[in-house]
Amino acid sequence: MNRAPRQTASLSVTLGATAALIVLLSGCATASTPAKTKTDSASAAESSSNATPPKRTSTDVDVDGVSVHTECSGPADSGKPTVVLITGAGDSLTAMKDLQDKIAHETRVCSYDRPGTGDVPAPKQTQTLKDAAALLHSVTKEVVQSDSITLAGHSSGGMIAAQYAADYPDDVASVVLIDATPPSAITEILKLIPETEPADEAAGASRAEIMSMTSGDNPERMILTGDPLAPIGKTPLTVIRHGLDLFAEIPTYGTQLDEIWVAGQKEWLALSSDSNMVVAKTSGHYIYNDQLDLVVDTITKALG
Repeated sequence: MNRAPRQTASLSVTLGATAALIVLLSGCATASTPAKTKTDSASAAESSSNATPPKRTSTDVDVDGVSVHTECSGPADSGKPTVVLITGAGDSLTAMKDLQDKIAHETRVCSYDRPGTGDVPAPKQTQTLKDAAALLHSVTKEVVQSDSITLAGHSSGGMIAAQYAADYPDDVASVVLIDATPPSAITEILKLIPETEPADEAAGASRAEIMSMTSGDNPERMILTGDPLAPIGKTPLTVIRHGLDLFAEIPTYGTQLDEIWVAGQKEWLALSSDSNMVVAKTSGHYIYNDQLDLVVDTITKALG
């Protein structure tokens, strides 16, 4: 490479406990599960084991006139790939702060805000996954100092990771998908939930929100078509999926919705001839909140 020196929420809004579907497509963490209360002794032990996280360096990268905010931390001379974190739609890079701080003890790790997230203005035109991958490629050329990267993408950010790995295979050492949005789920959910569902109830609202993602009518102006993504060859791929039932409280459609999502996670495995699945048994959609150490361990193993 040419290098320069929470559990469930909603696609954007939700209706009480039936919010699960919306968050899965977007990744927005605005209604994540409250953190568990720690005892004083547990907190002290955690603080002692984690120590002070490596200092972050902020860089604003100009990509076609758009200033993309990035934050990198950890040793550049670890001899391992740089980890690039990709949040779900609507989530700023701060959503993965704890994950970044943990990984930064092992190797350099970078996160970024895409147009329409964090403080980065929304793009002027609609964006495709290829556009998002190209933007990230421009960013990595400026902030990544290693010869290769490991991509870790959550929710719809996983779709960007997969697209990047297909478009820039020489850059990518491995890919980790964290309950990534399966392309097939977009089309299957629209088939499952009819247009006749009231928009002021959970299923209808969820369907409407999915439609906004297929049309580009969302803060990132991202269009998700539901088309299968290109394979990534022999690039090592690890898929981490949720273990809890995310849709149990959505009337009529809950069981089928979870089946669609789980089936989509298995479909991700077909992208690479070197793939494996990890099930986060006690996690909802935000696995990096619910089982942080599992995600850290999985990414660390992916570094080789």
